[in-house]
Amino acid sequence: MVFAGVFACIGVFIAQQQQPVYSSGGKIYFSQDQVNVVDAPVLQDGGIRRDTMSNYNQLILSEGSLRPVVLSLGLQEVPGYGLEPVRLNDIDRARLWLGDQIDALKAELAARGWMALPEEEVELLSPEEEAEIAILSAIATLRDQVTFASPSTRTLRIIVTTPDPFISASAANAIIDRFLEMERSAYLGAAERATEWLVEQTAEYESRVQAAEAAVDSARRELLSLAGQSAQMTDRQINSLNASLADERARLPRLRADIERARALLEEDSDFGGFTAFRNSGEMQSLRRRLDELQARRTSLLEDVAEDHPAVRAVNAQISEWRSVLRSEAERIAAALANDLSAAESTVAELQLRLQELEAAGIEQTSAEVNVRQLERKAQAARAAYQSLLSRLQETSSQQSLYTAGARVIAEARPPVSPDGGKKLFIVGGAVVAGGGLGLALVLLLELATSVFRTPKELERLTGLPVLGVLPSIKGGKSRATMLDVLNMKRGWVLRESVRDFRTGLLHSLLAAPPKVVTVTSAVPGEGKSTTAMMLAYGSASMGESTIIVECDFRRPGIAQLYELQEDAPGVLSVLNGEATLEEAVFEDESSGAHLLLMQPNETLNDGNPGDMLSSRRLRRLIETLRGHYDLVVIDAPPLLAVTDARLLATHSDAVVMVVRWSQTKRSAVNEAIGQLTRTGISRIGLCMVAMDAKAAKRCGAGPSLYSGAYASNYC
Repeated sequence: MVFAGVFACIGVFIAQQQQPVYSSGGKIYFSQDQVNVVDAPVLQDGGIRRDTMSNYNQLILSEGSLRPVVLSLGLQEVPGYGLEPVRLNDIDRARLWLGDQIDALKAELAARGWMALPEEEVELLSPEEEAEIAILSAIATLRDQVTFASPSTRTLRIIVTTPDPFISASAANAIIDRFLEMERSAYLGAAERATEWLVEQTAEYESRVQAAEAAVDSARRELLSLAGQSAQMTDRQINSLNASLADERARLPRLRADIERARALLEEDSDFGGFTAFRNSGEMQSLRRRLDELQARRTSLLEDVAEDHPAVRAVNAQISEWRSVLRSEAERIAAALANDLSAAESTVAELQLRLQELEAAGIEQTSAEVNVRQLERKAQAARAAYQSLLSRLQETSSQQSLYTAGARVIAEARPPVSPDGGKKLFIVGGAVVAGGGLGLALVLLLELATSVFRTPKELERLTGLPVLGVLPSIKGGKSRATMLDVLNMKRGWVLRESVRDFRTGLLHSLLAAPPKVVTVTSAVPGEGKSTTAMMLAYGSASMGESTIIVECDFRRPGIAQLYELQEDAPGVLSVLNGEATLEEAVFEDESSGAHLLLMQPNETLNDGNPGDMLSSRRLRRLIETLRGHYDLVVIDAPPLLAVTDARLLATHSDAVVMVVRWSQTKRSAVNEAIGQLTRTGISRIGLCMVAMDAKAAKRCGAGPSLYSGAYASNYC
């Protein structure tokens, strides 16, 4: 809100300094496009494309469109558009005066011969060049003052915003007139070029049609000259010859079979009546009847006379003679069959030769016909293209005289009577939005940059572990001794209530049965884990429970420094090494009643490795002994990310409490420490947020339900 208010004031100041401007605009309506009967490339390239309104915007803002507007209105001579005299402020005047003094001093020194002045070549602009620069400057200024709006898909509004209302209206109308003129000139010029192109194409295609038709006639004459007849006649002759050849080829097997049969009968000299060719012969039938008559006569004679009777011998002679005649007739028929076979074979050969000749001629005619058809298709395509071009040429020639504007003015620009207020509102609104956005971005950046925990609820949400307690920060209580002293003072009631709440959360949040051995650790050093462990032990003891705190931070012990002990007093290492008994090493804090088993300054590790001692059976037996004697055993362990000691101690404990310092412990460190515990197999983990600033935490969204001392003042 602060950023938004500041930026709003700045926006109001800037808006008040702005010169009043006036906006005026006219509307153009685009009707249906002209009927384009010419699809020639020349017209497509030269005409105005109407794909989107942005094409019109680019055309209107071009130099070719704005130059006539500037010249017709004389804007190059209007202040603010062309070249203006340079206005000097006090600083510029001082610089010019100083430059003149330096030039005068150089001239004086040069006159006395003490220095030489360089020859300067001053290039002055000609009047024509100055005029051109003024025109270009006016065009650039006018281009920045033109805006567009599209109320509908076919409407374009051209708006000009200038400090002069009359210039705004005049410039808007002039731009619209120039645009309509350019559209008409472009269309008619494209149509004229298309007409010229169509005339050339029509003449070219006319010659192509003539050449194609001549080629077709020549190919047809060549086709007729190949066989003296048409291809259809050749096909019919080939079909007829194929039929005749098939018939003759079918006769050959029958003729060959008849000849073989006749020759076989002649060789056997058997009865010739069993062969069809012999049986069908009239002469053979007559001879056979004569033989049958002679045989019947012989049979009749043999009934009356003997075999050697002269009459019988005469009949036998006649039978033999007629049989010779019958054989001769059979031989003649067989010879006729052989002649028929030879004639049929000759006919087949002649038919095959004739058929080959006709087929060769047919192939040539077919190839020639294919060529003719190709030439006919080319001629037909050329005629169609020629007719199309001729038709388009006639339509294009008439279209030039029938031109109708594709765009027209539906609203002219009028001089506005009042300046624009939208720009000032835009400046103020933009400033407010920018200020609010900057403030929000700053808040988000600060939030993203925060890598610590600010509230207990945030700690629970991001870790998924319960926050067992929240210990507040104490004014002036940064040291361990001060914190413990405040715990026993009257003004430490908030801290005491927080420690009791922490103890209650530990008893009831992690296990169904209250834990007896609790390891207190932290992710990194300096988080206050030893102080937290001592306050947990003091708070438990003040509630009437037998409690002992065992200092197992063998690397950096510090609790023993809070008490005035003898230099040779035994400690936890003496017990583990068997140099002292548990009763000798444990002492009692008089203010709280809690017992302490600490590492004394005079104690050192024999082997120098704390990890071996913490994983030894001696430590396990010590913890089991303490478990049996006390209601609560609090183990002060080293930080998790520093060494592995805390993970070894956690395996001997019922629960682990990890201390997280408010607004100091990094989230990444906490997550890594929790990950190490879970990878070790420790699942009984709770968190304690310490050193929390109640007021700052409340601003960050920490509710009283997570801060035990919020309502304690009502009862303490």
